[in-house]
Amino acid sequence: MTQFFTHLGMKKVFLTFLLSLALLLLISATAKAELVPCGRNPLVPCQLSDLKELALRVFKFIVFTVATPLAGLVVLIGGILIMVSGGPGSAGPGGIPSPNLYSTGRRMIWGAILGIFLIFSSWLIITSVLKALGYKWF
Repeated sequence: MTQFFTHLGMKKVFLTFLLSLALLLLISATAKAELVPCGRNPLVPCQLSDLKELALRVFKFIVFTVATPLAGLVVLIGGILIMVSGGPGSAGPGGIPSPNLYSTGRRMIWGAILGIFLIFSSWLIITSVLKALGYKWF
């Protein structure tokens, strides 16, 4: 079994697993999301005014349904990499020093924190501007 992982490379297996999990979560969340606000009833067709509601629903979907769980998953994976590495300056699994795993895990955690900060900052700015314009969407 270890020959399988060393042959393919642990990074490829890990990346494939991560992408498959993210795709599965995204597909299941998309199926439950009601993004399109009109067109369900043939007597009431979509109009141009429904476009802004669609844009806001897509933005909320991306922020709360996709980005937040994905950031949590990246923090979790980064933490696992740090734990597997044994910490800074120590030996990893099997007594082999692995500073690359530690630095990769640390970069993943900081990237996820920075990404979620930027996403929620943009959400705050958009919400504030829309409330200042008189549009209540939340």
